[in-house]
Amino acid sequence: MGKKHQIKEENKNTLEKGLQESRQDGRIKKRRTGIAIGFLIVIATVVVVFLFGKNRFTFREPSEVKAFQVGDNMVYMDEVNFCILENVKSFGIDTEALGEQIEDDMSADEYYKQKIMDAIMDYKVEARIAKNKGLSLTEEDLAEVNKDVVSCMESIDGGVLRKLGITQDKIMDIYKERYLAQKLEEQVVSNLETEDVSYCTMYMLLFPKVEMDENGDYVRKEDTDEPILLSDEEIDKRKAEADAAYDELRNGADIEEIAKKYGVEVYSGAESNTPETFGEPFSEYAKTLKEGEISPVIDILSCYAILKMMNPNDEEVAEQIMGYYRSDLEDKTIEENRIKWYDEVGVSKDETWTSSAWKKVTLYDFVGNVEE
Repeated sequence: MGKKHQIKEENKNTLEKGLQESRQDGRIKKRRTGIAIGFLIVIATVVVVFLFGKNRFTFREPSEVKAFQVGDNMVYMDEVNFCILENVKSFGIDTEALGEQIEDDMSADEYYKQKIMDAIMDYKVEARIAKNKGLSLTEEDLAEVNKDVVSCMESIDGGVLRKLGITQDKIMDIYKERYLAQKLEEQVVSNLETEDVSYCTMYMLLFPKVEMDENGDYVRKEDTDEPILLSDEEIDKRKAEADAAYDELRNGADIEEIAKKYGVEVYSGAESNTPETFGEPFSEYAKTLKEGEISPVIDILSCYAILKMMNPNDEEVAEQIMGYYRSDLEDKTIEENRIKWYDEVGVSKDETWTSSAWKKVTLYDFVGNVEE
């Protein structure tokens, strides 16, 4: 019994020792598990802080992202986004147009982007000059601005505007600057004077002595600008046709029908110009023919011609041509003054600071927004 008792005591001690070691192992494992869990929590916390903290501190609205600088005026991406979107929509710029090559070193995408930047710079410089000159928007102007802004926002999907960070207030600011710039331009061109010029319209019936192509252009000798003359026989035939046409016209025939009859309608037609600029000998007839009168057959190097005065003072043509002339003159005057305005505010397009955000801009993204 004593031996058995001794064995039991040894087993008991062994068991207790094993339990004690087991408890110690458990405590160690718990501590290790606790450390591991704690470590994972720390890592997870760091990741969450990194991800959400990064987005919080690096993601910025377009209104906070710099695009380029106009003097001491910073332009932000929301304004750029609107102006690009507006141009893409207004001018129907699509992916096919952007794929064209404008110049050897410039794609259509780069070209349009540069033009839009120039336009933004122009109205910002001009708006500043307008303010310096004391120009301001009237109540009527502001009412028009409001109308334009509402119309603009109605024409563009609201989701697209939100995605690009474009607000109504930003569009309002842009339109106000544009209206101020327009006031400045109107002031500059308001005193421009253009001389009234009289234009006449004559129908020129031509019987060529030279070879002509199907488009009514001279056929020229190879590698020269010299037209190819018809044979003497063909020229004599043309002279006979011109004489016959003259007789028919004097008897009341319609000049356009005569042109078709002799197959010269491609080379013939009505032309409008000032009497002095038709060139001799046509200018002399342009000055003297009255409405409905015809000239005799005129013999010049390249053709036989008959002129009929359609309108010796064509006011409609004069208004149209002078409109083109005045428009060109206004554009030239504004451009000349714009150079001075840029100098006045110390802005140089060649030295304009641009951000990485601006450099990454492509019109392809905006085409997608419009097409959606």
